[in-house]
Amino acid sequence: NSQFKIINVNILPGQATMRIYDRWGAKLFEVDALIGWDGKDQNDTYLGPGIYPYTVQIVRPEKRELLKGTVVLIR
Repeated sequence: NSQFKIINVNILPGQATMRIYDRWGAKLFEVDALIGWDGKDQNDTYLGPGIYPYTVQIVRPEKRELLKGTVVLIR
């Protein structure tokens, strides 16, 4: 896939934030989770292949959630 993003019809734009980190915990990228991540950092530079931790924070009127995981970037 060219984009790593969430797809959920119950989440509206602006209700979910995705953050991508390096292995030491430094934030590399932040975006609306419905838009997704294309493998670049905040400076629009492509990152190297690897495993990147991520969080998705969902804030809706009825509930708040924090999802965590890892994504494998392959070029």
